This record gives sequence, structure tokens and C-alpha cells, in this order.
Amino acid sequence: MSKKIPKIVIIAPLLPLRTGIAVYSHKLYTHLQQFIPLLILANKGALNFYKHAKRMKIIECWNFSSAVSFFSIINAIAQIRPNIIHLQLGYTWIKNPLVTQCGSLAFLFVLKNFFKLRIIVTLHGVITIRTLKWLSKNNSFLLNLLAPIIAAEWALFYKCLIRLADVVIVHNMLIKKALIKLVGEKFSRKIRIIPHGVDKARDKTKKSLSSEKRKSILNLLFIGFLRKSKGILNLIDAFSRSIKEVPNLRLTIAGPLHIGDDPSFVKEILHTIKQDKLSHAVELIARFLSEDELDELIKTADIIILPYEDFFYEASGVLARILDYSKPLICTRIPKFYGELEPEKDAIFIQPNNANELYHAILLLAFNSKLRDSLGCNLKKKAQQRYWDYVAKMHLKLYLDVLKHEQ
Repeated sequence: MSKKIPKIVIIAPLLPLRTGIAVYSHKLYTHLQQFIPLLILANKGALNFYKHAKRMKIIECWNFSSAVSFFSIINAIAQIRPNIIHLQLGYTWIKNPLVTQCGSLAFLFVLKNFFKLRIIVTLHGVITIRTLKWLSKNNSFLLNLLAPIIAAEWALFYKCLIRLADVVIVHNMLIKKALIKLVGEKFSRKIRIIPHGVDKARDKTKKSLSSEKRKSILNLLFIGFLRKSKGILNLIDAFSRSIKEVPNLRLTIAGPLHIGDDPSFVKEILHTIKQDKLSHAVELIARFLSEDELDELIKTADIIILPYEDFFYEASGVLARILDYSKPLICTRIPKFYGELEPEKDAIFIQPNNANELYHAILLLAFNSKLRDSLGCNLKKKAQQRYWDYVAKMHLKLYLDVLKHEQ
């Protein structure tokens, strides 16, 4: 009987939940199931989405908006009795950041001390005092006043988390250094780097409707969640100036709203496009796109622009999505990009919230096809050793290492 009980249980958000970690988990476990059968405790709605998955058993036992979910997960674990838990942890896993902090620590404490489980946590981002200063600058005076207290609270959270976990996975060295600075060098041995997986460029996309016509058009592309912190309004501002210099420019802004975000932001984007008289040159696709649709947009883009403004120490899922397509990139000097890329070699870097710099960067690449080719080629080189199947094998190796120690 005991042989039938899974040794590893994964707790992760899955599609159709609209979060970056749900997309990450979907891709990781779709590849990992090729090597081992998986048991995932997932959010409501996931079971129907994965009903055709052959080696991925889904148990729906938590809800993004309900703090009671922690008890539901513990109840499921009590019945399964695994040896190892792997938690995909974001800033807001359940309800809100404060509930996520307190609930996660209490939850992991129970698993560690009462169920005697070994715990792996993938920490998808780290909040520092610099993160909070950025948030306060863009939100309120009160947040600015409370920033040191909130930073201390996050630091305490990470210190408790690192003590409860046997292994904490982060996606690059910059995030690891930020975390060590908060928890102390003595915990560095617990922190493993497994990079964010990269999608292989696919050739099965449908043919572009007018390849001859497209030769006269220079396509700019933004993809990702439509959030105010992504610099989309600045992009439209820079584009409105750029198109006066390069009339054949076109811009596509594509992506869904993130769960919990204000839907009025889409109206604000549309209003800005209309106000700047750019309806003929800017297309907004405000929905979740299929992988084929994303492939088509990336392949037909001439320049990809990610003008994010946030200062979270984390990896960019969008960067990982485009890395293998040999496309030149303009991005901002924030941790999720300078933790992965070299300025002027892999991408053109600009300051966040600076439409003027973005305008000049667009013109630079619009008039320099040789530079576009060079940047795109260098980005593609970075995709090697980061494809999803390789990253899945890294997780498998980690699971086997932890199981050996558990035995």
C-alpha cells in the first residue's frame, strides 16, 4: 500500500488562474510529467483545464481568494501522507500579501513539525527596501513612511521561511544575493538556483497573412500582463513621437489583466491611444493569448519592448518566452532584466518611466538593422541550457537528492 503513496506533492497555482506563477507552473509540470508522474494540489478550476494530462494528477483544494484554503491543503496532505512538499510561492499566493506571509509560515510550520515533511519552496521574487521605496514613490506618503517597518516584516518572513524550508529555489544569482542579504550568509547552502525555463522557438505557427506587405512595416511588440507598473502608457507616449520620425512603425500591446487588477486600466490604455490619434498604428489585444498566438506575435515582431517600472527581485516570464526567437529587445534597468542581461550586448537598456529615452532607443533600432540582428542573436545564445525540458530535469535531480537525504 505504501508504494502507491506519492513521495512528492506539489502545491502550485495552475491555469486557468491568471498569474505569472500559474503560467510558469503549467510549463514546468507539463515538461516534468514526461519524466515522473506528478500529484499537484492546485486551485479551483485547474482540474477541468488539465483533464487530458496523462501523468499529472490534479487535486483542487484551494482558492486564490480564500484564507480557509490553508486548512483544505493540510487536510489533503494528511490524507496523502507524502515525504516531500514543493510549494510554488509568490507574493500573493492566497488572498493578499499579509495573509500569504502569515498563512504560509503557519502552514509550513505544521508540515515541518507535525507531518515531519521535507520542504522545497520556489521563491519567485524577493521584496527589499528598494522595492518598497519604489512602491511608495508610486503610491502614497503613508507607504513611504512605513517602508522601513514593512521591509523589516518581509525580512522576518524570509528568515522564518529559510529556517522552515530544506531547499529554497530562486531563478538567478541576483535574487540569491538579495535573499542572502536578508537572511544571512549561513543560509546560502539552502538556496539553489534553477533558472526560469525558456520556450523553444516553434516553426508551426501559421504563415503571416501578408509577408510582402510586412516588409514595409516595422513592428514593435509589448507582451505581458496589462498592469500600470509595466510602463505601457510611457510606451504609447514614446511611440507617438517615434512614428513621426518613422511612419512605417506599428505597435501591438498584447496580454490579459492580472487576477485582482483594476479592469479600468484597459480603458485608460484605449483612451490614450485614441487621444494620441494612434488607432491606425496601435493594436491592443487585451486577453489571454494561446501559445500559437504568442508565437505568431513574437515571430512577426521586429523589436520587442518591455518598459517595466517595478523593482522586484524576480525573473521575467516574458523575457524567458521571447529569448529563443532572435528578436532585439528594449528593456528597463530593473532587477528582472539586469539580473539576466548585459546592457548593449543583449538588449538596449533605458531608465524606467522615461518616455524620452525609450523614444531614442526605438529610433536607434529602427534605423540600425545590423544592431537589431546582433542583439537578437545574443539573446538567442542565452536560451541554451534554459529550455523547459532542461529545467524540468534540474527539478527531477533536486527531488532525487532530497529524497536520498530523507531516507
